Amino acid sequence: MEKKPQIRFLIAGVLVLGAVAALALFITTDPQNTSSDNSEAELAPPKTINELVANFRSANPDTSPDLLTAFRDSLTNLEASETGEKTAAFQDISLGNTGAAVERLEKLARQLAEGADSSILDASATLREAGAVAYTIDPPRAITNYTSALSLIPSDPDLARELGQIHLALRDYDSAEAAFSRLLQTEGVIDRKARATALRNLGDVELKRSRYERAAAYYQRSFAEYETAEDSRGMAEALVQLAVTQQLAGNLDQAEIFHRRALALYEETGNQAGAARSLINLGQVEMTRTNIPLAEDYLRRGVSQNLEIGQEVIAARGLGNLGLIEKARGSLYAAEDLHQRALALYEKNDDKAGMARELGNLGNVENDRGNFAEAEAYHRRSLALDEESGRTAGIATTLSNLGGLAQVQGDVPAACDYWQRASALFAELGSDIQYRTVLGWMSNADCGLIE
Repeated sequence: MEKKPQIRFLIAGVLVLGAVAALALFITTDPQNTSSDNSEAELAPPKTINELVANFRSANPDTSPDLLTAFRDSLTNLEASETGEKTAAFQDISLGNTGAAVERLEKLARQLAEGADSSILDASATLREAGAVAYTIDPPRAITNYTSALSLIPSDPDLARELGQIHLALRDYDSAEAAFSRLLQTEGVIDRKARATALRNLGDVELKRSRYERAAAYYQRSFAEYETAEDSRGMAEALVQLAVTQQLAGNLDQAEIFHRRALALYEETGNQAGAARSLINLGQVEMTRTNIPLAEDYLRRGVSQNLEIGQEVIAARGLGNLGLIEKARGSLYAAEDLHQRALALYEKNDDKAGMARELGNLGNVENDRGNFAEAEAYHRRSLALDEESGRTAGIATTLSNLGGLAQVQGDVPAACDYWQRASALFAELGSDIQYRTVLGWMSNADCGLIE
């Protein structure tokens, strides 16, 4: 077994595959410019709808399915439109001029709303398209457009739900709650499935606030509505979120029960994708319990099934979890191999969040080997990716790990600086467990200024 230094690191590689929540596991482990001035810049070819959506999803992996659907629908409508300004807007987007496209759509919406032959429905639809597109570059501008669209058609459930998702993504939980609650006040306008989804969204808000009992109550109501509507997929999704809530609250027995029920529903309805995700989730529960043999069984089955059906990103998460198990055992070569395999899948799918996570895990492997220069290089690559995509949780985790590196090399002032920056970000995110863990490290190192 390879020798490991006794240092603490923050591991973000164990993830719960729910709609909104990820559970961090804390473990204690003893190009040159070759362009010519005389050459003309070559224009990039226009991107297809699939490419545009894939690029946005890879750069923003936590984006809600509702907002991805809204973006795809808007692109499809713009491309197929017989309105000249809309087709021109699509061309702008396909060539990377998204800001110009949003301006075109906003101008068109004003003309539709104010013209002599004004069409409120068309104006609202155009503002929704402007908002869905604007969200990819300027979320506050998206809120303005969605709010304007909703003022024209106050009873539109899609507008209210998508506006709520944007507020949720921006951590404006009060506004998100108001938008989702608005849906529940439109009896007779939304069907039972839409009502169930609104309740699940309200559960997501409470989960983000770490109000686990209230989140669970919303998810239970959501499950009941989906059950009445005979929507098996919705039922399973509500069960997954109930499991995530219980897992975050530390109720692992209940988490396992809900994950198993979700798995059974997925298998019963032939939903291979959901079943494969559930195996990874169950593996994570057993990892938290330190029931390693069972965790490995779930994870290996989950990786195999996800790879079989092409869910490479989810398979990568399972490989990353297996890498953490091997690292905790001290089997660093096996851990490195698993993390490298996970990294390769994330790179293939251009999943920057996953890439950053696995680079951090590889940094921790090198750390355990005592290869501090290599460890720092991995962590700095991870940090650069998260900073590029604005992923605050990843930035905070890497700063924590850089602090651990500085401490083990005797640079306590640098360690304290990294940890202070990390703790501020965890506080901003409302990540209480991580925040207090880092404060504990700072206290032990006599960093001062401990709250």
